[in-house]
Amino acid sequence: MTTAEITLVTGGCGYFGSVLVGRLLAAGQRVRILDKQDSGDRPAAAGLDVTIVRPYTIMGPQRLGVWQILFEAVRTGRSVFVFGQGDNRYQFIHADDLAEACLKAAARPRTRRL
Repeated sequence: MTTAEITLVTGGCGYFGSVLVGRLLAAGQRVRILDKQDSGDRPAAAGLDVTIVRPYTIMGPQRLGVWQILFEAVRTGRSVFVFGQGDNRYQFIHADDLAEACLKAAARPRTRRL
């Protein structure tokens, strides 16, 4: 990625988007945010070279949510209520690790044209 390129971050106003935008700006990248909170003009999607990353459960210092309640219950030995059969699996990724993965994925020369 060259400094002349602009990186489009969808959801850039959200939790992870803001982490990724911070990392991109710190690396000297030019950034454009497309988010529900953004009231500016919308760039056309056709013709953009894109890399798509779709993580599932993002964790970080400001984002534990309901998981913080669960972790605290387990830590203190309280009972934990489980919905269903208890066979759901979650693959957690830390926001900083995900940001690093996104930067590396975007730097790869192969992207898919939309």
